[in-house]
Formats: sequence, C-alpha cells, structure tokens
Amino acid sequence: MSTEQKPAVLVLADLEKVRVLAEPMRLSILRVLHQQPATVKQIADAVGAVAGRIHYHVKELERHGLIVLSSRQEKGSIIEKYYTTTADSYAVDPLLFALTDEPPPTYLATAERVRAGFVAAHRQPAGVEERVIEAHIEEGFRLTAAQARELLSFITATLEDQRSSGRKPTASRYTVALLVYPSPPPALGRDS
Repeated sequence: MSTEQKPAVLVLADLEKVRVLAEPMRLSILRVLHQQPATVKQIADAVGAVAGRIHYHVKELERHGLIVLSSRQEKGSIIEKYYTTTADSYAVDPLLFALTDEPPPTYLATAERVRAGFVAAHRQPAGVEERVIEAHIEEGFRLTAAQARELLSFITATLEDQRSSGRKPTASRYTVALLVYPSPPPALGRDS
C-alpha cells in the first residue's frame, strides 16, 4: 500500500477494532509503523520488546485491517516482511457509543477527514510558505435548499475548471473543504 492510497483518517465504527487498537503495545507498534514500514524485528527493537510478543500484536492489527503487509525483501535465505499502517491516523466514530439504534451517518467520517487534513496542514515544516488559508463564515445565510445546492454546484464547477486548465509551475496544491448545511435553530433569546 503506497502512502498516496492511505487515507488520512480511518474512522473506526466497529467496537472490536476499537478494542484491538486500545492495547498500549499496539499503539506503540502503530507509532513505529507510522514513521516508516518495518519488520517485526525492527518494531521489537524500536519498542524494546521481544519479537515473539510483537509478532502476536502485529498479526492482530493485520487481521483487523489496521496494518498491512507492504512488502517482502529477500535477505539471503530469509524473507523480511515489512508492515505499514492502513491510515495516517485512526479515530473512533463518536456515534459508536450512542445509546440509540440509529446508524452512524457518513458525514462524521467526512468531518473527520477534513479535521485531519487541516491538522496535517498545520504540521507542515516551517519552510512552507502558506500552511492554511482560512475563511470562516459564521452561520446566517438565508438560502433555500435549491439555492444551497446551486451555490455548491457553482463552487465545485469553478474548482473543476481550475483543475482541468492545467498545472502552473508556480502553483501550490490546495485542498478545499466546503460544508453547506442547514444551521440548527437559534437558542432562545438569540436573534434569528
């Protein structure tokens, strides 16, 4: 699995995966693998544990889709297996522990991807000219549902035009996160 295929955030909506991830040794293993792919022996050396113990935890993480075998390298008569994480970070779906039977909405995963991308942009090295260009517009637009869809279509079409017009050598790559949603009713005593 290449880093380009790796999602920024894997939202865990399965209690069993959360249980597997909650073990401290497994979190240590994920931290090592987040830096670069590694073998069981390399992981064991990095966390100061016995390779047999690490092997068990690696197999559990792999079985639950939290890490994958990324490559095999032949060293003499030995084949070294390198593992890597399946995401840059993992988050627990907040509705996993909800007390209702309603299914978790997909917009939580979208919001988490936006949050993770925003955090990653802020963690860029100091030499990066622009980290985040932020525009926060408070709620208050009054639109019909059709107007909201039209606004979103206009912005999407504009961005697609930019993408298809070709790459400029001096242009930097940006991610745009735009969420258009109806505002909740105002609290009592607040202007509407």
